[in-house]
Amino acid sequence: GGFMVEEILRKYGYNEDQIKRIVGFYPLNSMKKENLCNHIERNFSLCKSLGYSDEQIIKMTVILPTIYSYSDVNIKTKFDELKKIGYTSSQIVKMSSNFPSFYSLSIESIKQKIEDLKGIGYSQSQILKMTLKLPEIYSYSIENIKEKVSFLESVGFSNAEIIRMTSHLPSIYSRSVDVLSKKYDFLRYLGYSREQIKKISVVLPALLSFSQENIENKLDDMMSFGYSYKQILKMTASFPTIYALSMDTIVQKIEFLVSLGYTRSDVLRMLELLPMMLGYSTENVKKKIDDLISLGFSYEEVIKMTRELPSLYSCSIDNLKEKIYYLRSVGLGEIATSNPKQLMQSVDLTYARYMYLTQDMGLDIDMGNSKLLFLEAKIFKRRFQITKKELLEKYSYDEDIRKKDSSLKKLK
Repeated sequence: GGFMVEEILRKYGYNEDQIKRIVGFYPLNSMKKENLCNHIERNFSLCKSLGYSDEQIIKMTVILPTIYSYSDVNIKTKFDELKKIGYTSSQIVKMSSNFPSFYSLSIESIKQKIEDLKGIGYSQSQILKMTLKLPEIYSYSIENIKEKVSFLESVGFSNAEIIRMTSHLPSIYSRSVDVLSKKYDFLRYLGYSREQIKKISVVLPALLSFSQENIENKLDDMMSFGYSYKQILKMTASFPTIYALSMDTIVQKIEFLVSLGYTRSDVLRMLELLPMMLGYSTENVKKKIDDLISLGFSYEEVIKMTRELPSLYSCSIDNLKEKIYYLRSVGLGEIATSNPKQLMQSVDLTYARYMYLTQDMGLDIDMGNSKLLFLEAKIFKRRFQITKKELLEKYSYDEDIRKKDSSLKKLK
């Protein structure tokens, strides 16, 4: 019955090449045909019952035909043990389809690897998350992993940063120390400082796996918009995700912003000041414009304000609302449109300075001299002999206004 094995495999959907591989593979080629047929039928139907699709079973057994030499009890036990560790059935199916050698590892060695990883500083849930993305970690020696951790520590990453980075992108562990070291040197050569490389890698660990060519192309692309090399280094250091965006996405974002009423050079300047805008969805941007209009500004005013102060797009609207309402309450509402940068000052400080200048110094504050409210801290201190700390203690916006506000709301 030599062909029986082939018949069964054909029935399950294997192609001729796959059948050849399985039948000729040790130890299957030394098993009794009948025995092997039995195993194939039992293990195939067990895998189906565990939630594997036919394609997944075929893929898995072609990569690791030895699975057909295991008893079904052995496979089921392994599956149940993995569930006890904390994986769901569908996660086990996904992991073992991508990494069939899972079934050739003993449950003891899997548990030992988890303990070793905890020793490095990972939590159980981080280990589960990481191994879901890169199940091969279970086949790496712990020395190998520690060697990479030491390398990352040697270039200035803290243990917490390494844990965070590799939890998000475990494939860092699939690179050799040599490759990681070259990538690090390359980023230094491009002109990033050690601190910047740390920040970039923690925010976008994938950068460590991009090719040099890939990174250089992105820098060239960004320069084609008219940015200087220095500007691009600064932009990518503050918003590393630029490296992960396609050129199309960036061009579309620029065109979308131009369509709102900015000039192209406005947009390029705004993106330089707030590169994360490249990551905002169009809905997000439109909503922020609507929010600002709802505070009583015209569309034109909103465009003018955000052109001068792009970070309005990243401020919480409640925070802005509070500042703008306060300025209006003392007759200085115009500041929002004439000098939106002043909105970056906290409402607490604006309030304390206003109270101090009007109450203690007896000044009238109007649009003509309103810039006194926004002087640099040391200039204000020199001129009025009072520190920021003393001001905030003397006049607390929290106690005077927020409380009044909430009691008014209660009365309503």
